[in-house]
Amino acid sequence: MHPEDVDYCLQQAVARRLSKVVGVTAGGETRALSVRNGLRAVVEAGTWDLIGVHDGSRPLVTSADIVRAVETLEANPELDGVILATPSIDTIKLVDQEGLVLQTLDRRTVWQAQPPQIFRAQVLLEAYSVPEEVLCAATDDSFLVERLGGRVAVVEGSRENFKVTDRVDLRHAERILAERQE
Repeated sequence: MHPEDVDYCLQQAVARRLSKVVGVTAGGETRALSVRNGLRAVVEAGTWDLIGVHDGSRPLVTSADIVRAVETLEANPELDGVILATPSIDTIKLVDQEGLVLQTLDRRTVWQAQPPQIFRAQVLLEAYSVPEEVLCAATDDSFLVERLGGRVAVVEGSRENFKVTDRVDLRHAERILAERQE
């Protein structure tokens, strides 16, 4: 979130009596830096066993998917994290810098990661205590936990939990929301 919006969001949380909001913090220059800022605020607000990271560009996640992810992590102490993901329905090509195909990946083993991603708090905090250049290369939180040798499992999510990035996505999201209200 932009630093100028922090006070407004806090005021709205109080006005709307959103008791689960424990704090609001400004984002960073990149997604990973924003998450690191959020983690610092979470640590200041209390002690947690699990931390979930989600982003506002995927507004259609369901509470059922979140609950399944949390329950999976809680039931499997050998895991460091759980991510939502969907199996790839497309054929995925690995290409070089010139755009030449190097390999066709077996789509039975390719999954598209989604937030929220849920982790044991201490593991995620350790994963984010790396130099900024490493953070800036991270496209999701699981990447950083994997770098530590962490065990992260996949829980199948929903294709409706897609990233809203343009007007076509927005129209699709609006249709889904309208269907959910029927």
